[in-house]
Amino acid sequence: MSKISRAQWLNRVGQILGLLGVLFLAYKLFQYQSELDFQNWGIANTAALLGLCLLYGLANLSLTAGWHFSLKYLEYPQEFKWTLNVYAVTQLGKYLPGNIFQFAGRQAMGAAVGIPQKKLALSSLIEVFFLTLAAASYAPTVLPTYFAWISREVSLLLCLLTISIGLIVTALLKPAALSKSGLGYWTQVLTSSSIFVGVYLLAGGTVSSWDQFFVIAGGFSVAWLIGLLTPGAPAGLGVREAAIVLFLAEVAPAPIVLKAALLGRLVTTIGDLLFYLANRVAQKQLALKSH
Repeated sequence: MSKISRAQWLNRVGQILGLLGVLFLAYKLFQYQSELDFQNWGIANTAALLGLCLLYGLANLSLTAGWHFSLKYLEYPQEFKWTLNVYAVTQLGKYLPGNIFQFAGRQAMGAAVGIPQKKLALSSLIEVFFLTLAAASYAPTVLPTYFAWISREVSLLLCLLTISIGLIVTALLKPAALSKSGLGYWTQVLTSSSIFVGVYLLAGGTVSSWDQFFVIAGGFSVAWLIGLLTPGAPAGLGVREAAIVLFLAEVAPAPIVLKAALLGRLVTTIGDLLFYLANRVAQKQLALKSH
């Protein structure tokens, strides 16, 4: 099997998984349609949802910083306003079928200013590595769902341990640019997982302890990671939501988890769009000041 045909095969598998995830969500929506209450949503909930969208949009600055410092580490430093513009423009590419066009966009825009393709590819690998490391550090929180002999207390301790070790090791990396890049990606994962806890509360869930907080944040992070690493599924569409429903099935009633999964997708999508629009406004203002 050639590399091209293998890549095409993996891409199709990812698209099929995404479609199955969407179908799974559609089935769950049909199953719990009478229990999903969006009619009494209210202005306060809408305002809170928009606030979470704004927070997620701001979290993209951490991703931008991660890429900015990775380019500096690879000895091709750029002005932050350039990396911000490129990241904001290309980030929406992840919503296209294939789940790789955000990276392809950065390859093209980076090459346009003379950055070698190899260096740009390495910057993408650095991004995926640190995002995977950070999101995977939450993995212990989902273990009790599948292994009854592992208690929630033990899983929480393991989660805190993996996050702490990961952050310390990343902070100690040399040179400093690589450390700053990694910490940027860690910040995004920790922030987005906390934002999802807010989404969960907005969906009608309750968080009564730190243990429950980390279980919910961890369920989102691991589900997000699965979506990130699934080739072909645009922004992990369907895959992430299905994984959230499965991972948090024992945490809260199914309608609440399903509602949180759907609202979570809405928050991340609108947040990315707001990040793009804010960048467009900022770039125009900078252009006006330079004239």
